[in-house]
Amino acid sequence: MTEANERLYEHLERVARAEERYACPETATGFDDRGDLYVRLGEPSRSRSLHNAALETGSPPNSLAFDRSYRNIYYLNPDVTRLPDNEFWSYRPFGRWAHYLFIRDRHCYKLSESRDLLPETLRRGVFAESPRSRERALLALGAYNEFLIQLALLHPGYASSLSVTDQAILDFAGRGAHYGLNAATQGMAPRGLGTAMTLVMQETAREDRQLAQLRDETVPRTATRILDGRNSLEVLTRPARFLAEDGRTRTEIYWSLPPNGLEPPVGFKWSRLKAGDFTFEGPYTVMANLVHFDPSGGRRLTRSTYRMLPSDDSLGTAVRAVSILGDTAAYDLAFQVDQYAHLDSLGWIHLNTSVTRFDSLEALDPAADRPALSDLLPLYADRLDSLGADFRPAVITADRLSPETPLALYFEVYNLSFGSDDATRFTA
Repeated sequence: MTEANERLYEHLERVARAEERYACPETATGFDDRGDLYVRLGEPSRSRSLHNAALETGSPPNSLAFDRSYRNIYYLNPDVTRLPDNEFWSYRPFGRWAHYLFIRDRHCYKLSESRDLLPETLRRGVFAESPRSRERALLALGAYNEFLIQLALLHPGYASSLSVTDQAILDFAGRGAHYGLNAATQGMAPRGLGTAMTLVMQETAREDRQLAQLRDETVPRTATRILDGRNSLEVLTRPARFLAEDGRTRTEIYWSLPPNGLEPPVGFKWSRLKAGDFTFEGPYTVMANLVHFDPSGGRRLTRSTYRMLPSDDSLGTAVRAVSILGDTAAYDLAFQVDQYAHLDSLGWIHLNTSVTRFDSLEALDPAADRPALSDLLPLYADRLDSLGADFRPAVITADRLSPETPLALYFEVYNLSFGSDDATRFTA
């Protein structure tokens, strides 16, 4: 970022808010699991609470399948079927699996699974075959169905569990024949209520594990919102890997800006920054940061700074390159470009930013007993004669080219063996 270290300030501000909003004296941090997630990812995109809508609307779950006898028991036991206090958070910027369910445990909220929404009083005595146990099992199925309906509306990943509870309820309601609770407790259902509850709990447990795994695999451990609200800077990039003489991989990131890419976004007015009503003539300062992540968790930073005039930007900036050396295994790269303007009255103004990730890159094979090939680097063929050995300005970073654009390909071949006639043959 900058010398101001905005990320540190953001982190400290999140901790302070977590201690205020999600206080929990029972934890070492002073806040509960909601606070821990808030410190990591920030404010959720959406926060909802699930409740037992049947008790409020006067319509028990799956009311078409249950007769009056079930309704009576359902409403006579509001404390038994009431869901515990809970919150459901989702983070849209991090994809469909970034959702979290918190349930209150005494004074604090804990990260939980969907089956933890089942009231504690309905988890005991539902697997026996006595009339009272069957009655409790039906109430448990109703409560399961109620909160799974709400969860499925918030996230489609819960649809499978909902279908299992729907089928179980229909089974014990006589498959639409309205046998209802009396028939079920008299053993007219096709299979035992205890068996049905076991299947429901197994399915929700399986689904909870699957959703948690997808969340862990796709959601970042931490995330910043510092760049939220910044304008997006369009940067054209092309990575290429080459093998150095010492056997390590050198990665080059070639990048450029499209025509007029440095212009402020449409509707932007310098006067909004209280800088006066004028046209900025530059130069802009553009900072390019290449961050390297290795498998052990280490990282390295390469930074380059450029001064660019708006008048030089009408045809797009020249192709520039940032390189990093040292890879012998898998690695990841993140490339960030930031645009700044310096105003005498305000100092440095951060105008635009761009972040591009190159994940799961593999180092080139340095083994001397077999050939290795670098990445193919497309060049403008009509600009090669005047370039000599420096081919960088002719690298093509644009993703779309016209069919008439003449192209050339640059690549390097390593570890070639030569015969007795000092010749070699290589086919790609």
